Amino acid sequence: MKVRVRQELERRKNQGQALRTLDRAFIGTIHSFCAHLLRQRPVEACVDPDFRELDDPNARALFDGVFREWLAARLNEPAPVLRRALARLAWSEERSAEGPIEKLREAAWGLAEWRDHDAAWQIRDIDRLAGMLALFERLKKLDALLRMARRPTDALARCLKPVQESRQRIRIAREADASNPDEVENELLSLKFRVKYFETNQGYGDWGGGIQRNQVVIGWRDLNDAIEAFRIDADADLAARLREELWRVIEHYQHAKRRAGSLDFQDLLICARDPAASR
Repeated sequence: MKVRVRQELERRKNQGQALRTLDRAFIGTIHSFCAHLLRQRPVEACVDPDFRELDDPNARALFDGVFREWLAARLNEPAPVLRRALARLAWSEERSAEGPIEKLREAAWGLAEWRDHDAAWQIRDIDRLAGMLALFERLKKLDALLRMARRPTDALARCLKPVQESRQRIRIAREADASNPDEVENELLSLKFRVKYFETNQGYGDWGGGIQRNQVVIGWRDLNDAIEAFRIDADADLAARLREELWRVIEHYQHAKRRAGSLDFQDLLICARDPAASR
């Protein structure tokens, strides 16, 4: 890097003084500059004078170990928000080889990378049960229309088969444990991803039972829109509550680094900017 700076100075004219003092200048990445400052002033920065810099792979390896220990302890008696998050992460609209544990770990790592923004997230009260009940009522009405289909092999009826399957599973879940809404929430929110190719599978001809085909189409679109509106509120609620749970992982990670006398790249920036952050 210093060679490139020298070459650029030589390319420009009237840079003699800069070239003469170049060897005394510190030239490096922002992280190496912060590490240089911290090694010069470890007491003021409240860091181990002989601290070890963790590159990204080593920092991630340490974090993953901390996360595994934390999760093993928490799964013995998981908090409601953790059960809810794992149930939600068990399915995803995106095809991925990652399971719910891996997704939860990635969420925790994302928090770790932004840990200097440590203010608690606002939790807005939402009536989750009322929202799910309203969705279930829409689901039942659409299910009633689907049962009127004159031909079970109708393209639209086959496309919306997940609606009927969801109603059955929700009924069973509510009968089994009415006090746990997480399974019902996931069933409702995943429905829109299980109904595929709707726009190209609306079929034609008489629907049956005096029902117009367009009524079924509108019924699904209304339900889909209502699910999306509910998802926005439910996801915000879950994220804010889960942040409080995952913040414990960040605290354990910070403690593990202090115990090992190590700083990751984010620590270098934060401690150079705000020495009190390393206390």
